Amino acid sequence: MTAKWKQLIFSLLRIRELTVGKKLRVLTIFFLATLSVIILYTSFTLYRQKGDGLVINIAGRQRMLSQKFTKEFFLAGRTNPGNADTDNRPFISKSARLFEIT
Repeated sequence: MTAKWKQLIFSLLRIRELTVGKKLRVLTIFFLATLSVIILYTSFTLYRQKGDGLVINIAGRQRMLSQKFTKEFFLAGRTNPGNADTDNRPFISKSARLFEIT
């Protein structure tokens, strides 16, 4: 910062004319105002991002369900069609329903 800018700032704020006590009060007020602006900005940003977590959770659940559906589909194709113990069709339809709900 050049000396010209410093002189302009000091003349606008009249800092040189203030006593030490008043300078401390001005600095305290400036600090508290800056801190308040930071807190308000952070709160506003967090409020706007609140819905992002839900979207990410739904996308993760859909990814998991699509992988589960694919696994069950391929397992159903590998098993013997007549064997009732390895029938995965109920699991496939359940995974598909859950995916459609989300």
